[in-house]
Amino acid sequence: MTGVGAGAGGGAGTDLPGHDTFGYQTLLLARTLQAQFLADIRRTGLSPAQTNVLAEIARAGPLPQRDLAERLSIGNASIGQTIDRLESSGHIARTRSPVDRRVFHPVLTPKGTRAVRVIADAAWAQLAMLERQLGADFIAQMTQAMLRINAALDTAPVDEVE
Repeated sequence: MTGVGAGAGGGAGTDLPGHDTFGYQTLLLARTLQAQFLADIRRTGLSPAQTNVLAEIARAGPLPQRDLAERLSIGNASIGQTIDRLESSGHIARTRSPVDRRVFHPVLTPKGTRAVRVIADAAWAQLAMLERQLGADFIAQMTQAMLRINAALDTAPVDEVE
């Protein structure tokens, strides 16, 4: 392996990349950002999955459950269970689709809207902190780089990313 962050192989005869690699540092960054974010939203009492679903409903508006599952890249059973929990806790309500009365769309309730505000505030606070420490231009460049990397991984054949 060559290039920045190739890293030294691990000990005990392994050929693992070191901790200075892109992949390891990306995982560490994601884990750190998620831990900080979850600490900030803990007062909502929501799980990470529920947080993601509420945020997507807030972004996209009412849409069928299967479309919501597709947007979040999760299975229909998982989205159904999460929506059931959010409905039971009063964060969402189900409304009938105006196009197909057999289909229900989850919509935010006032309680759900308040939770989304906490989620948004936490996300914006985290971004502001990073921009203060690293500069807004750097964060914008990193965001564009991550978008490109994710797009490349989304289009790569499965055997290339395994």
